[in-house]
Amino acid sequence: MRITFPPLAALVPCAALLACASDPSLEDRSCPCVPGYSCRLADQVCVESPSVQRGDAEPRCTREAPECSQDEATITDSFASADQLEELLVGRWLLCEGAEKANEDPELMGIEFVEGGMFYLLTRNSDGECVRDHGFDREGSWELEDISEQNPPGTYQASMFWAGGGVGAMVPAFSGSPRKMRDGGDPDWWGELIADPQ
Repeated sequence: MRITFPPLAALVPCAALLACASDPSLEDRSCPCVPGYSCRLADQVCVESPSVQRGDAEPRCTREAPECSQDEATITDSFASADQLEELLVGRWLLCEGAEKANEDPELMGIEFVEGGMFYLLTRNSDGECVRDHGFDREGSWELEDISEQNPPGTYQASMFWAGGGVGAMVPAFSGSPRKMRDGGDPDWWGELIADPQ
């Protein structure tokens, strides 16, 4: 049985929600944004991220990020096209505590979806940074499939083909603020993932 999220009031217009510029003089430019800045949904402009304002430039690779405990403002689980979903999916996502996947693999910190169709599990190195892991059950390829015929319109599945031969899938859904992702097909397995701010 597929678990769905509440109806979407409006698609998140600032899809990437990354940052507008690395130069502080470019603050208040229109979204999407570059790392170090975040999209202020109220007026669709980029503002300096709190971690940058505090001078916190250290890499963050943890399952206990503050965003994990924050409520989502909106949920997007229906997409106009695979391209729209890909814009949201590509990037690094950090696990929050409590996910079944996290409990099963204590070294796992998250997952990275790379443009072009590769994915890598993320682990923490000795410097506290999230880095790509490699191996048969640590990386693979992904592709998007429209599964609207058996589900509500605009539903897509991210099929994941592990290097060792296994196949998995998730039905991605996203929130805009804070920026999170969860699997609408099996929400307990990955739990909530937050966008890596680095």
